[in-house]
Amino acid sequence: MDNTIRSKINDARRWVALYAGQCVSVRSSEDSSMSVSLFAASPDINDVAVVTVPSGIKAADIKRVRLTGWYKAAVPAPDTDDDALMMFDTVAKGTPNRPLATVMDGSPVKVLVQPYAPGDVVELACAGVDSDVDVSADSVSVDVPVRLQTAFVYYLAFLLLTAYGDARAQGMLTVAMQNLGRTDKS
Repeated sequence: MDNTIRSKINDARRWVALYAGQCVSVRSSEDSSMSVSLFAASPDINDVAVVTVPSGIKAADIKRVRLTGWYKAAVPAPDTDDDALMMFDTVAKGTPNRPLATVMDGSPVKVLVQPYAPGDVVELACAGVDSDVDVSADSVSVDVPVRLQTAFVYYLAFLLLTAYGDARAQGMLTVAMQNLGRTDKS
């Protein structure tokens, strides 16, 4: 039973963080696994950069991108969207007032940003939690904000009861969502 509980802790933390709207910020100046380089697909394009996102951050979790030279953050478009092509159009390309970002799903996840100037620091706002809890130790401390603790406990109970096929699992999910102020079960 202990191993089952331990295996569900990080899933429960991630779920509570996503449903509660928690965000974490990752900066290229602070995270050595995040790299920024000039996009060299064409000699005519000299203000687009490729940001290699640290492992563990999924494309769908990236909510906003901001560079130090921008006046506001950009909500990244998926690379399958027609808006992703705007940065390669000389008329519609990004400016500090209207920056552009495109998320390219893959391994690793990459983000194209425009405009970019060498030395710009990239900041990503991502939904969820910044890291997993090491559950291999005998005593594990799980940091969950006080206002979300009840939802965390009930969602963890939901995961455990689901793993054992207990019919009361759905009731635990309902209580967890009520503690988050949601009732839509989605």
